[in-house]
Parts: sequence; C-alpha cells; structure tokens
Amino acid sequence: MRTLHLHVGVHRTATSSIQQYLGHNHRHLVPRGFLYPYGVNRHQRLMNRLFSGALTTEDVVADLSDRADSKRDPIRHVVLSDEDILMREDLSPLAGLAKGFRVRVILYLRRQDSWLESWYLQNVKWQWNKALAHLSFAEFMARRAEFFWIDYRATVERLEAVFGREALSVAVFERGQLEGGPVATFLRMIGLEAGEEFEDPGEANASLSFEVTELLRNLPLDQAPPKLRMRYERAAVALDAAGIVVGAPLD
Repeated sequence: MRTLHLHVGVHRTATSSIQQYLGHNHRHLVPRGFLYPYGVNRHQRLMNRLFSGALTTEDVVADLSDRADSKRDPIRHVVLSDEDILMREDLSPLAGLAKGFRVRVILYLRRQDSWLESWYLQNVKWQWNKALAHLSFAEFMARRAEFFWIDYRATVERLEAVFGREALSVAVFERGQLEGGPVATFLRMIGLEAGEEFEDPGEANASLSFEVTELLRNLPLDQAPPKLRMRYERAAVALDAAGIVVGAPLD
C-alpha cells in the first residue's frame, strides 16, 4: 500500500516555502518514488471540493492511484499539502483516505504568541477576510479565540480521532529545532533525499514589518482587483527590503 503524506500546516510555519519547493521540483520527485500531483503548489482546491462534498474520498483515492500508476517510475509515496485543513472543526471527511493509503499526517507547531503576530500580519497583507483585514493588533488579539486550531492539544486530538495517534508526525517550528530549516526537516519526515537536480526556489510568503503592515491596514485592498493587490504587495515587500521606515521624513 502506498503512503499518503498529508501536510496540514499549521499556517505560518513555512507552508508556502514547502509547497513551492515540492511544486517546483515535482518532476524530480517521480524518479524517487514520490508524486506531488495536479501541477499546483498547494492542494487547496482539492480539499475545498472534498470538504464541500463535491468529491468523495473514494474519488480522490481512485484519481491519485490512477495518476501514480500512470508514471513510468514506481510511485510509493503521494504528498498533499493544504494548511486550511485545520480551519475545519470536523475532519471526518478525510477518514476515507485511509482506505486507499497508509496515511501519515505532518503537522508543524509554532509557539502561539509568535503565531498570532504572524497571522495578524498575514491577514492584513492579503486581506482575504474582511472581518480581520483592517483591525489594529489589539483588536485582532481580542478575537484570538476564533483561531481554535492553535489549541494544539485539541487539534492533535482531532487528527488522532480520524487517523490514529501512530499516523501523526509533529515538528516544533522553532529556531534550533529544525535542522537545515523547515523544508529540509519536511523532506526528512517523508523520507525523501533530495538530489543535486533539486532546485530551491527560496523563501515564500514572508511576513512584512509592523510598520508596513500598518500602512496596508489602512488601504482597502480587500476591494481591489487581484492584480492591483499584487502590485501593492510587491511594493510593500520592496519597502521592507529597502529598510524604509514608513512615516519617517525623507532627506
């Protein structure tokens, strides 16, 4: 039976960097017996369809198995990644995956105080949630109980209830505890040894500074078309990279 490595986050633990690395190197994974399917970095759409009922786990198992069987190299491992999985309180729709695969769930845990800061910065940077996009940090912290998935004990118990304790692999997202960084740690957790042909596309989706975030918080980016939002994001990243302090006088 093939192994399905299900990377569930949590958010703000280098998930985008891991996904970008796997997506960028998907063609190099196959000769090593790994499939990172669908030609995307993140499997958000697949999970949305599964949790909405548009797909069943039987559909997903059959499709992934067919894709693995179609490869010239024998595929022993399939990898899926979407950190939004943990934002769903009911994880039971995933249970059927264990009928077709030996499921291994990979979970990174970040200290909650650090995570809350990073999650705040991200919500302002992308503004996908209008209820959070323009809050001050104090206002955001007053709503922290909404982020139930960083109650790690409860989250682990929810995952164990679906897949069993033995299926979970947990890493602490903390400096000094991830030898070689979060991507290298992830590769070790799934048993993949990267070769010289693998390319590292670099860090993805880094947080902005609080100063630049305060500027973005007061802009209606949630009402802007995607291309314009991307332009503002690139400009904000450039401000931070240049070390420009927003609001400081210019000489």
